[in-house]
Amino acid sequence: MRTTPKFFLCLLLAAAAAMSGLCVHGAPELATLQQAVRAKAEVTRLAREAELLPPDIAAPMRRLLDRAEAERVAANAFLTRDHYEASTAAFRSAAALYGKALDGRRILDGLAAARDRVERARLLADDLATPEQMREARQQVLNAEDLAYEGHVELATADLCKAAAALEALVVVDEATTLDVAVAARTAMLSARAQVRDLPEGNPGQPHASIDFRTWLCRCALPERLCHALRAEAAATRALEERAYGHARILFSEARKHYVGAAEVQIRRDAAAALGRTARDAMALADRAFATDVRTAAFERGRQALADADSALAQESLRKASRLYSLAVEYFAAAQSEAALADGYARALRAWTAAQAAARPDILEAHAPEAAAEARQMAASAEASAEAGDTMGAIDGLQAAAAALQAASAQALTAANADRTAPLVAATEEAIDRGSAFAAEDLLKTLEAIAPAEPRLERLRARVRVISGLKRTLELDLGNGVRLDLVLLRPGRFLMGSTNAEDEGPVHEVVISQPFYLGRYEVTQAQWQVVMGSNPSWFKGDRRPVEQVSWRECLEFIRRLNRMGLGTFRLPTEAEWEYACRAGSAAMYSVGDRHEDLVECAWYHANSGNCTHEVGQRRPNAWGLHDMHGNVWEWCHDRYGTYTSGPAVDPRGVDGDARPLGQALWADVAGRYTAVQDLRVGRGGSWCDDATSCTSAHRDENPASTRSPSLGLRLAYTPPPSGAAGHAERAPGTHPGKPAADETPEAQ
Repeated sequence: MRTTPKFFLCLLLAAAAAMSGLCVHGAPELATLQQAVRAKAEVTRLAREAELLPPDIAAPMRRLLDRAEAERVAANAFLTRDHYEASTAAFRSAAALYGKALDGRRILDGLAAARDRVERARLLADDLATPEQMREARQQVLNAEDLAYEGHVELATADLCKAAAALEALVVVDEATTLDVAVAARTAMLSARAQVRDLPEGNPGQPHASIDFRTWLCRCALPERLCHALRAEAAATRALEERAYGHARILFSEARKHYVGAAEVQIRRDAAAALGRTARDAMALADRAFATDVRTAAFERGRQALADADSALAQESLRKASRLYSLAVEYFAAAQSEAALADGYARALRAWTAAQAAARPDILEAHAPEAAAEARQMAASAEASAEAGDTMGAIDGLQAAAAALQAASAQALTAANADRTAPLVAATEEAIDRGSAFAAEDLLKTLEAIAPAEPRLERLRARVRVISGLKRTLELDLGNGVRLDLVLLRPGRFLMGSTNAEDEGPVHEVVISQPFYLGRYEVTQAQWQVVMGSNPSWFKGDRRPVEQVSWRECLEFIRRLNRMGLGTFRLPTEAEWEYACRAGSAAMYSVGDRHEDLVECAWYHANSGNCTHEVGQRRPNAWGLHDMHGNVWEWCHDRYGTYTSGPAVDPRGVDGDARPLGQALWADVAGRYTAVQDLRVGRGGSWCDDATSCTSAHRDENPASTRSPSLGLRLAYTPPPSGAAGHAERAPGTHPGKPAADETPEAQ
């Protein structure tokens, strides 16, 4: 087909006619679309501004913003469906809501002012309005707050103003009140306020800040009366700033009244809290009085009363709290008495059981049958009293029965050994006459064991006390607050050495014929410092043992110490050291034969942490001496030499001046020791040694000039000669090859 210019002309005329028809029939629709688009643009702008609102405004305006957003979403939906009129109306509604939200500061200030007005009116009308009027006002305020929560802030503000006006109508204010009168009321309030303790810091009562003020009061967790006083003071301060002097005077007086009440409440609270502390102390005392985990009903009632009192105190029920605390104290006192009675009965029962175990039935029946029968009858009566609930009577009865049985046993035993008593009394008096205190003590102990009811015992005890001049312990002051503790060791005999190593044998008997003192602890760094003026130790610590000291330096330390006029000190001999370490034991260690036993009394490689430790931290041996095993080696006076098999009395090894290392010294002192080299002996093991080096018999040798972080010393002290020193006489019947049981040194 062939197109002509006439054809194109027809097409253009048809298009023009179509466009002309569109403009004529669609003009209203186009105008409505334009309005919707303009409304949408306005809403979009307002929404962006709303996103920039500060949180303190955006939060209370959240419901308005949510409603505006919902209207905007609905308007967009209408627009997409070509409902231009509905879309325009929805956009305009959203714009109005966004506008209110953006005007939130003014609206919220109005709400805050209304709340302040209500708060002030409530405080003013507190003593004037009837309960019914206050309930109505409170309900109006709650309804208004509900409106504010739902976003109807302006309606809420109006309702709050109505509630405030209703309360204000009840108050008659003297309009002639002057500033001076209001200030005088404030001064009286401040005087009452000063009597209240623990007031919160800060000044929250800013104008139109009542929301923050209430939040601040809640955060402080103050008592109700104090909160009321603070609210009244804040309202009075604002009224004073607004020159409402009549309102200010009334509110300051209201605040003063509540501050006075708060101070009184604090006094009552302090009294209740003091009762609470007393109740807790009573509970602790009662709890400690029980020997087992079982508690009596009185104790449980006291614990419940204490818990209830704490709850009442937290709720400010002070009278109830005080009453319950007092009741708890009474319950705990009763529980303590019950526990004391139970413990007393248990101790009395143990005393009766011990008296029965110590008694010898055959001797009792032979020499004191009637006294024994009477004691048993007393015990039976006491048990009957216990079953009847008379615990105190049972305690008294059992104690009397135990004492009666002990007296009967003593009488019977004395009568049974009557033939042995006279010789022992004579021997004891002879030892006293010649001044042999330790021998007299040994004989006296034997006499007490076989004839406890001997009438001459008390006189003999008094005579022995007169001649026993040596104290069981000494505590010497070295100056600068440093003290030296010494323990008295009595004469005795023991088996020295062991078969565990070649240089520890042969095992031979040694007699220590004279009493001597030995340091309770190894010499400490503080003691060395106060005497020598320096501290060479590797591991520093005043209470740690001194180390890094040679044998020669120990002699210099002792020389200076002796010049202080405290007495005569020296290094212990090897025999004295082992005698003291064993403390009457023939085992590998003073506490037994097992390596595991050593942990309780020694710092050695297994538990030391590769360092020394403060003296006295481990368990002492039977004679009260600490760290005889481990911590540091202890220099002895003796030269290192071999033992011989013969018995020895007070051996001192190979004595003489120190010789250079390597210069042999072959000598024989009284046939007891033979020297092998010029070395000095160390005993006890140390922090870096294993258990086998810490035995009672183990020996170590070092040149006299050796220093080491594991080498220290312990001091010996020989008392001056006196009549109390005595000799080494032994009680009859003791075995010459081992220490007698009653030769154990006594340390107080």
